[in-house]
Amino acid sequence: MRFALRPFQMERNVFRMEDHTPRIARNVRVVLAERGLSQKVLAGMSGIREGTLSRRMTGKREFTANDIIRICNALDCHPNRLLDIEAA
Repeated sequence: MRFALRPFQMERNVFRMEDHTPRIARNVRVVLAERGLSQKVLAGMSGIREGTLSRRMTGKREFTANDIIRICNALDCHPNRLLDIEAA
């Protein structure tokens, strides 16, 4: 399953990524542990630089929508899994 960003209009600050960064990082760690992968391997699979991914995972920087898409494509999981959103 592949995901891509599509242009859309959204009111600013409706979904603030900085509010969700700790939860996303926790969920990424869970998926990595389930699959026996390291953060370094994820960086290589997703095309996100190791330092950038590390800053996202520690909460020093927010995840971007593009980061989430790249991580989901690398781990073959749905973005809802990382965002803790139940499918409708």
